[in-house]
Amino acid sequence: MSAATASPLGFTHNALNQLKKSRQLLNNYVAKQTAEINQIQSQKKIIYEQQCEQIKEKIQELQQIQRHRGVASEESDSDGIQQRLNVLQAKQIELERELANLHLEKKGLQKSLNATKEEEKVAFTKAEQVRKSKERIEKSKQVTVEDLTIGLVKYRELGLDFVRCDENGALKFQFTKIDATDVDRIFGFTLKITNDDLYVVDDCDPFLDDDVVMKLVNELNETEDYPYFMRGMRRAFQESLNQ
Repeated sequence: MSAATASPLGFTHNALNQLKKSRQLLNNYVAKQTAEINQIQSQKKIIYEQQCEQIKEKIQELQQIQRHRGVASEESDSDGIQQRLNVLQAKQIELERELANLHLEKKGLQKSLNATKEEEKVAFTKAEQVRKSKERIEKSKQVTVEDLTIGLVKYRELGLDFVRCDENGALKFQFTKIDATDVDRIFGFTLKITNDDLYVVDDCDPFLDDDVVMKLVNELNETEDYPYFMRGMRRAFQESLNQ
């Protein structure tokens, strides 16, 4: 097997380059989705403003008709005037109907604009969640046995070893050289990854206090500091011998 340069956490440059490529693809996707959302929002805003202008024009036209009707009512009630009033009334009814429809369209556009803004927020939130999930997956689930071996070589002198379990994403870590009366005694635990991309510890042997383990796991989920976590688990096993 060819040698590979590793990062302080034990990841090869190939793994880091793959992480950078995945992150760039995600950033490109977020940028594309954001541009499309902005374009749709701009188009809807233009339509909304046009509808508002049409409503304004219809209102002015309706007011003009109402003024004409007021003038006509002051004149003699001849057949020609009455006929004109009838035409104006019919036109007023039609304009009021159009005005009502425009108001409905305006409400629909406003609702659509609000929905677009909400979709934009959801899209950004999901994109951020995907980005964080992608980073966590690249740092954990896609770590190969070779990568972990390189990262853990310097801890072998402390008696640290690991084996991959049948369960997907789980590793069984084992310490020796902890019990001075029996340096070959094994102290072990299983590190798993949940569906929410969170680390959990199972099967501590010998048993460790739940509060101690939970504190170390929470710090690992927040910092991804594997060396600190390993030192903490080894120290917890050491302290359990004195209890």
